[in-house]
Amino acid sequence: HTHTHTVPPRDQRSQFLTNVNVGLACSTTQDPFIWQQPDGTMHMIYHNGPGSYHAFSADGSTWTEHDHLPMFSTDVAVGGGATLTLKRRERPELVFDPTSGAPVLLLNGASVDDSAGVYRAFSLVQHVRDNGSTGRST
Repeated sequence: HTHTHTVPPRDQRSQFLTNVNVGLACSTTQDPFIWQQPDGTMHMIYHNGPGSYHAFSADGSTWTEHDHLPMFSTDVAVGGGATLTLKRRERPELVFDPTSGAPVLLLNGASVDDSAGVYRAFSLVQHVRDNGSTGRST
């Protein structure tokens, strides 16, 4: 059973919707971020523990999970070819280009344990790259 609660955007030109308590048959959603494409379809990215997923809906009530390939990873490429391994990566949000409507930035709450075992939390901003065929961004 799906429970969807949406808040209409303040500006009718906005494509953003706020959503809470969305349940999918295959998993539990945490921190869902939902948006509506120009064609009217709704899309959601969310995490479930370390996993990150994508779902879509034609009506905002019945959701289909895309597949179980991660939408984002806990390994993040940083300058000079290095990789930052995150302990947690949560609360996904997208920022869209105002002209094209394409996602350009992915924002997450993130955390790491430093070499002394100290837990450090921060906001992570990552550029989005569209892979073309699925709309999945990396």
